[in-house]
Amino acid sequence: MNEMIQTATQYLHSLSLRERILVLVVACGVIFFIGDTLLLSRHDNDIKDMKNTQNNLVSERQSVETQITEVTAQLVKEKAVHQRAKEAVANTEAELKQKTAQIEDKLNRLVPPTQITALLRNLLANTDGLKVLSVNNEPVKDISISIDPDAVGTEDQAKTLLYEHAATIKLSGSYQQLYDYLTELENTGWELFWDTLHYRVTSYPNAEITLRVLTVSTDKHWIGL
Repeated sequence: MNEMIQTATQYLHSLSLRERILVLVVACGVIFFIGDTLLLSRHDNDIKDMKNTQNNLVSERQSVETQITEVTAQLVKEKAVHQRAKEAVANTEAELKQKTAQIEDKLNRLVPPTQITALLRNLLANTDGLKVLSVNNEPVKDISISIDPDAVGTEDQAKTLLYEHAATIKLSGSYQQLYDYLTELENTGWELFWDTLHYRVTSYPNAEITLRVLTVSTDKHWIGL
């Protein structure tokens, strides 16, 4: 190595000043070229790394955007299902409210069970000559409404919400008297259901009728005759 340096030194001393300057310029150029090449190579590597990083970020961004799109679509779908369920519940509640109001209105117009036998007796005042042979209240009957049609044999299958109150009155009189009584009963301010009517002639023009009427209420109990 020392010999090479000595040889190079002797060579430089043997050169003229102009030649020395040229050699120095060439040497500086070679050194600059080598350095620049190394820097460019490192710079290129840095650029490649940056591009790879950028590509990875773009890929991750696209993946995240795809996930956001899928989640958003799922949320929109679930929101639509929830909205339909909410509307169905609201419609059911409105329908139930309407039907409840109709039932309450009907019940309010029906003769109360505490007044049904009194009503049957009071109408006799408008029909002279009729005789009351008997008036009987029947045991209260439950009116059950099915809650779960599939729950056969279980306690939750039906629920009692209303009660049927029936009374049977047996009258004796002429055809016209009996007809007038039924007309009065039909035209009373209260509403009630006619279940059965038996008419039997005893000795003309007298006859007997057995009339079964009933009402419905939310009260389970009768009041005495």
